[in-house]
Amino acid sequence: MTLKDLRIVIVAWVGSKNMGDELILATQLKLLRAEGVEQITVLSKNPEITKKQHGVDAEHMNNFFGVCRAFKNADAVIFGGGGIIQEATSMLNLPYHLSRLFVATYVYKLPLLLMGIGVDPIKSRFGRWLCKLVLSKAQKIVVRDLFSRECLIDLGLGDRTEVTADLVLSSDVAKYECEPEKVININLRPLAQAKRFMPMSMRSHGYESSDMVLLAEAFDEIHRDTGYELRFLSFEEGRDDVAAAEIMQRMNYQDADIVNVTYDDAIEWLSRGAYTIATRYHAGICSVIAGRPTVLIGYSPKVVSLAEALPHSTRLVENNTKGYRQILGTLQELIGANADMKGERQDLLEKAEKNLVFIRSFLYENFIK
Repeated sequence: MTLKDLRIVIVAWVGSKNMGDELILATQLKLLRAEGVEQITVLSKNPEITKKQHGVDAEHMNNFFGVCRAFKNADAVIFGGGGIIQEATSMLNLPYHLSRLFVATYVYKLPLLLMGIGVDPIKSRFGRWLCKLVLSKAQKIVVRDLFSRECLIDLGLGDRTEVTADLVLSSDVAKYECEPEKVININLRPLAQAKRFMPMSMRSHGYESSDMVLLAEAFDEIHRDTGYELRFLSFEEGRDDVAAAEIMQRMNYQDADIVNVTYDDAIEWLSRGAYTIATRYHAGICSVIAGRPTVLIGYSPKVVSLAEALPHSTRLVENNTKGYRQILGTLQELIGANADMKGERQDLLEKAEKNLVFIRSFLYENFIK
């Protein structure tokens, strides 16, 4: 068998409006195609959009017979990347995703690679049992940070785990070299209501009114005290842009643009700004690729891990009232320190190069003798 003949199914959370997940898929496809893999099927929330945007075959992730057909015709399965192994968004998250891997590995006996995965602590008995049952079938679990590896060690899966960096960091950094505008890019992620037995798509998302007032005041102060223009970048249309518009209604400064980025232009938009304020993890990752010092709003362990990896060119504030009040001072500290993201990011970029190494190893060890 040649890699051109190899048939791979990618199981991930794609086909939604979340540009972070689409960036991951686009990067993963680029790495696979660079190795000569052409026959790729993606399980997607919206197969038609995935086919059109990424040039792959796709089946709906909820179509059981379509999923089985994809697995029956496949030679291997890649799961990820992204923060899929977690219970924080819903107690239904793990069975929703891992049930497909169970079918792929136990029914169709397909070799499995977990690639670019983020993992949170799994605390429920059922969740821990399910992870051990399914993930033990993986030949390798490649995670994007040390925190994820620690979570897998806690599950007894550390022996097959390797640490690299987020898949999107495998992008071509040189492509985004440019002189920044005197603009601060802002990305906000409205969080869902805490209803763990309800799927994320069925919950309302947004900021409390009091928090929107605090954020509006903080952004007005940033514009006034730094002299920089502001631009809101939405990584999920219908959520981030709505939150930005609601906050702008409470601001005195009314000249900020609200841009719904795509997976094609997200990094380019981040590179146009001089600094970034970001809640979403992949807004932070894109800012790293663009080489822009960043204030991260720590709503999740993955955001905290990213800040810890870049202690000189990022700053972390809490995702609460106290943190919102600290955004201006934290940004001024970053500006005053003349932070150099381009110098500090090199370690992460070198780790990201190992993503291709593990993909190549999986392909050659299983199919090229």
